[in-house]
Amino acid sequence: MNDIILSHKRWQQIFDVQLIIALIITVLELITKKQRNFGNIFQLVFLILIVGLNFYVQFNRHNSSKLNFEITRWLNLLVFSSYFTIIWLVVGNYLIFNFRQFEILWVLLLWAAYLVLLLPLAILYAGDLRKWFLMLLAVYFLDQQYGPDVSLRISRNLRFLHSVTGQGVIAALALLIIACFLGKAWGCHFNPNLKFIKSHNFQISTFILLLAFTTLDLFYNAFSVTDKQIWTAFFYFSSDIQAKYFTLPSLTSAIEPGILEETERYLMILIFLTGFKYARKWRLPIAVYASGILFGLSHAGNVGWNGETFSATIA
Repeated sequence: MNDIILSHKRWQQIFDVQLIIALIITVLELITKKQRNFGNIFQLVFLILIVGLNFYVQFNRHNSSKLNFEITRWLNLLVFSSYFTIIWLVVGNYLIFNFRQFEILWVLLLWAAYLVLLLPLAILYAGDLRKWFLMLLAVYFLDQQYGPDVSLRISRNLRFLHSVTGQGVIAALALLIIACFLGKAWGCHFNPNLKFIKSHNFQISTFILLLAFTTLDLFYNAFSVTDKQIWTAFFYFSSDIQAKYFTLPSLTSAIEPGILEETERYLMILIFLTGFKYARKWRLPIAVYASGILFGLSHAGNVGWNGETFSATIA
């Protein structure tokens, strides 16, 4: 894999530091617990084994087999995609709860850490994948970063910080950053190759249209009323401005899916275009239809969520 901004060795060093920090915090958490059970001890032993395997493969990379590296790759993606975020949450809540007077500073530092938390993991162990199904699997593991951030115990009186974190905006931005780096690692050069003259008037018109559609989306998200049925989901919605009002959560809950879900779809398209680059006749239809089907299936868990019916989920 071509080096991305930092060298491969530097990314590996950062990842190793993350491993050591995670191990230290896990040990400290186990020591400070009044009650220790088999699950806590097993978690620590399992973590030590994975960390040991990582350093064994690194120090013996010239003599280590490819199988050892592949085992390490998928264990890291499976375990640390979620475990690093859990450690982040534990440390964050400890700092906020015990040093509340510095809460704004802690939240800003935690945001900065979360945005790049899984970047070394993604670059080292997903960036050199070339088979589309393995790339999809790696992205699925990395996307587990979404979720723990909403449990950060930010005071509700810090409305902006609480809403941005609690609605998952930071996690969405983190996935977008990962997507940019993975796209680079997979050989994509971000050249849209659009055949138009980008004049000053064109740029202004595009910007105005973008703002118009953004405003419309925010309005729909804040004031739309549907009854969660398939007909209204497709063909009808009503607005009740008097009964509802625009709030900060309305804004952040619109920003989050706009970044997160479009990044997920973007990654799927990149994966299929890259994975089927030698099937030039079929790779574009595969990218369009396969990414659309997977993106739709990713919403299957919406059934029952906020009164969502099965028919509305299908819609």
